[in-house]
Amino acid sequence: MIKKVFIVGLFLAQSVHAQELSMRIDSFSYSEPYTLDGLLNNLSGDLSSGDVAMTFNEAKLTYAKDNWHISVLSRLDYLLEFNSDTAAIFHSIENDIALDVGRNYAIDLKAHHMISRGVQGGYKWHVDDERWLQADVTLLKSSKILSGELKGQWQETADGRQLTRLDLDYQYSKDLLFGEPVNHSDATGIAIDVAGAWQYSDQLSLDFKAQDLFSRIYWTDVPSTQASANSINNVVITDGKVNVQPLLSGKTTKGNYDQKLPTRLLIGANYQTNSHTLRAEIFQVASFTFPRVKYQYQAQKDLKFQMGYDFKSQAVSAGAYTKYGFINLMADDLSLKKAHTLGVSAGVNLKF
Repeated sequence: MIKKVFIVGLFLAQSVHAQELSMRIDSFSYSEPYTLDGLLNNLSGDLSSGDVAMTFNEAKLTYAKDNWHISVLSRLDYLLEFNSDTAAIFHSIENDIALDVGRNYAIDLKAHHMISRGVQGGYKWHVDDERWLQADVTLLKSSKILSGELKGQWQETADGRQLTRLDLDYQYSKDLLFGEPVNHSDATGIAIDVAGAWQYSDQLSLDFKAQDLFSRIYWTDVPSTQASANSINNVVITDGKVNVQPLLSGKTTKGNYDQKLPTRLLIGANYQTNSHTLRAEIFQVASFTFPRVKYQYQAQKDLKFQMGYDFKSQAVSAGAYTKYGFINLMADDLSLKKAHTLGVSAGVNLKF
């Protein structure tokens, strides 16, 4: 279906003399407690403080004519929200590090993940010479999902036993308990984005973009597991010795599930004088806020250079923009094994 829509889009482009054909990729990855290399390699490396790990990746091919545009895209989203105790437990287990004896670890983990491809259509409405608004509607076909939460308590005893009370409730494409993939149908869904800008004066302008402002992915036969493990309430003392006997219970079913994607919001203010532009912006994912500042220098009519700094991730960005395309890179460390933040945006465009 997606291929057919794209072929129609190319036919229309040839018949009405398309204004622009472009392709771009956008990737942003950020992890507070673990390095990005550690996330990909069983949480190896040092543990830092933090309560979130995320990656958002999208590749998009777009045809635009006047105020309309149509795109085909592929995207991968992953957002993990947790507390410091949860990060410490997973890091210790993966690296064979002993947990603090007698400490009561509170576990709280929420996961949001999906892999999708889709078709997007949008319209840019010029309110007047200084203001515009844009709306995009994306029809998605999703093939992978992980959505749910893990809550409970964990305590190590002096004799090496674990006192636990855990509750797991999640939907998935791969069973994390047994490491096995499962069969399910692809899901269909919709996502709506809005954007806008206002040229307040010759020097000052404001803009915003809200991605997945509304979203729903409709799964019809996705596997779901609700499971509990409880040893805290089942401790037996025999001959003066503590005997922990975990109680396990749960069920796995298949059914309907409506997945909601986390909203990403970008708000910016720009002050331009001659060839120099200063920009302050806020990027927000769910409840996590990334304040940023940027400086842009216009070296030539069709050539701009940009530098930036993200205060939350302590990452530096650098980019170059021409009429044929752009590239922007972002990282908090030059070593990929030490980096907690990595961003790549690049694109090319051809105007007819």
